[in-house]
Amino acid sequence: MNLIYKIIKGFFLVALAMLISCNKDFMEIRKYTSNEMLHENVIVVDSVKIAEPVMVEGDVYTYLNDGSMPSIQVNNIIVGQTNGGYIRKVKSFTTANGKIIVETEQAALTDVFERLFVDDTIKLDFSQMKAISKTQTAPIKVAYMSEGTSLKSATSIINLNNTVFVDQMAGNTHVFARIIEGTIDFAPDIIRQIDISTNIIGIPTGVNSLTIGATGALTFNCEAEFTLDNTYAYQNEVTIASFNIGPFWMGPVPLYIKLGFDAGVVFNFDAEADLSAGFNAAASVTFGAQYQEDEGWSTLWNRTLTANQLPIEWSAGAASGAVVYVKPSVAVTIAGVLGPYMDVKPDLVFNGDINVPVWDYDLIAGIDGTLGFHAQIFGYSLADYNTQLFRFENVIASQSGMMIMTPTITTDIVTDITSSSAKSGGVISSDGGTVITAKGICWGANPLPNLANSVTQNGAGNDPFISNMTGLYPSTPYFVRAFATNSKGTAYGNVRMFLTNPTNYTLTLNSNPVSGGTVNGADQYPSGQQVTVTASANSGYAFTNWTEGTTIVSTNANYTFVITSNRTLVANFTTNQYTVSLSSNPLTGGTTSGGGSY
Repeated sequence: MNLIYKIIKGFFLVALAMLISCNKDFMEIRKYTSNEMLHENVIVVDSVKIAEPVMVEGDVYTYLNDGSMPSIQVNNIIVGQTNGGYIRKVKSFTTANGKIIVETEQAALTDVFERLFVDDTIKLDFSQMKAISKTQTAPIKVAYMSEGTSLKSATSIINLNNTVFVDQMAGNTHVFARIIEGTIDFAPDIIRQIDISTNIIGIPTGVNSLTIGATGALTFNCEAEFTLDNTYAYQNEVTIASFNIGPFWMGPVPLYIKLGFDAGVVFNFDAEADLSAGFNAAASVTFGAQYQEDEGWSTLWNRTLTANQLPIEWSAGAASGAVVYVKPSVAVTIAGVLGPYMDVKPDLVFNGDINVPVWDYDLIAGIDGTLGFHAQIFGYSLADYNTQLFRFENVIASQSGMMIMTPTITTDIVTDITSSSAKSGGVISSDGGTVITAKGICWGANPLPNLANSVTQNGAGNDPFISNMTGLYPSTPYFVRAFATNSKGTAYGNVRMFLTNPTNYTLTLNSNPVSGGTVNGADQYPSGQQVTVTASANSGYAFTNWTEGTTIVSTNANYTFVITSNRTLVANFTTNQYTVSLSSNPLTGGTTSGGGSY
């Protein structure tokens, strides 16, 4: 026999002692609180001789048949409490081996109730970890608490200190973002108003009106920091905490509430950057949705928001944008089916822009949210309702100014190159917004010379300058660039490369004796060059050799060699020797004298 479960119209409390099932979880007294009347085809688990199912596989529910069960018929509605409750319509069933195997489909509240009227507010008391309505009390249980997150004793304040969103290498970029210090406090009152009935005979039961929402004070205090050493965009959301609340009873149907808190970050930096910013924000919010049979859905969204900034530190070379937020959410589950889902999101938005040398930023406190109502658990005629809550924001800080940057400098061309010296300099086109305290050039074998190499110091100020490089090695490549320093740092100009000249050696030539002849080839020559010297004897003289000091270096009048040092060469000449021979012819004719070498 089906249980006919009726309650006369009017507001009053019905306390029904449930039959004890085999499941320990259901060995308690169920308190059905509301003004309700069930349809005659409803079977309530534990209110008759039927226990919770021994097996659930998808839409198939298997119950033990002990011989005293009520008769189950197609289109019966079974209401139970397993896994948060369920309401199922019987499509077919079979009996075998002491079990009743029932194939079902999801049912709606309009299948269960001929009449249901609920109008109350559920208040969350975190000091006692209880949720309280006008007629019922249910526990608040911690479902999840992230590592490092804590609930302050006897309060609803969640500690967010050192909530790290990201600390990793992305390629060659180190990305770090966290909440340095922060709290979120939101213990909303849950608004529920449900009116299901029909006043016309023959018209199916329908939803006359429905309101599910949340209202309360919300505070979000946050100081966040971001550090990147390259261009990067990133977003992430993490669950901080969640709480399970319930059950609250609508007749035999349980309603559970999940209060969740997620924290998120979104940022986009166009260059290396460091940012810390924060605020203390307080809001009063009411959000949710309501349905009227003749009017359809409408949104509940009332809010106020006040905020004040914390000190900002921003160091970046290009545009920066960052958002940090905490998103409280309220999800309502009815008979194991997710119904309304709502969230509200207070956030801190930083927008920084750089148009060299001008910079500016805005710090914005904002709040928005989303609604998502899976409505068919209430009644088949209701369409789902989803919407984005209109964003509200305040600019709580705005500032602009001129950037102090490193100077801009150009390196002059290299001039007056010798084997051991050269000249260069620099032209400063921008001082970066502050005084130039040092300038000069730096050079060396390093392709990017810096202050650790050889340098000149050419004073302060913006004037162009010329510097001498000395002590260079001959035939050696060097790199040079100008530098300028201000309070921001040191900037370098473009790199110039040059090659020093080789060393020149002097070649001196002499004739010995001076009247003996002439010499050619005396000059200055670069080291390593091949040189040929020539000696030409005058009339009456002959070339003998080339000597350097006392050393004969060549007996060839044309002497070729590679010069590697200063040299003095002497071309030696000797006078020509002639022989005079005399004779008498005939010998008896006379005598001669004066013959010899001349």
